[in-house]
Amino acid sequence: MDNNAENEANNKERTHLRILTEGPIRTGYKVSYLSSFFSGPIYKVIEPKYGLARPKLNVLLCLSQMGELTATQIIEACGQPRASVSRAVISLIKEGRIVARTAPDDGRRQLLNVTPKGEKLLKTVMPLFIQRHREMLSVLSNEERTDLERLLTKLALRDDGWTSAY
Repeated sequence: MDNNAENEANNKERTHLRILTEGPIRTGYKVSYLSSFFSGPIYKVIEPKYGLARPKLNVLLCLSQMGELTATQIIEACGQPRASVSRAVISLIKEGRIVARTAPDDGRRQLLNVTPKGEKLLKTVMPLFIQRHREMLSVLSNEERTDLERLLTKLALRDDGWTSAY
């Protein structure tokens, strides 16, 4: 590598490190950065192969793990914008991966459930996420993993309205 190329590489590395370690939003940026590198490589594979973008996966995961829900409950559970969840629900219904039925107590509400076809898709893609999760946490000790889990849970489950759906 010539001197100019080496200097350019060093400058990129320093800029990369600065944005992760300095500035007023460094913690939020790190969370976003890790999220991108956690899921981005997986979506690069599963979106073209299965037509499964993040909002669709979030809907499937919520329904699979929590059972029958309304779209509003999914929005609250995954923190996704209403429009994204609505489009995902419509698409997943058309694909036969979820079903909707009218709520018996309120004809205006639709109760959503994952279908066997949706569960099969989750079983296909979840090993990719589980492996990526393991890889991400592999540099941490068990104690560090426990601390990280505790701190992230505290941020995610706060009750001061900060995590209200937007």
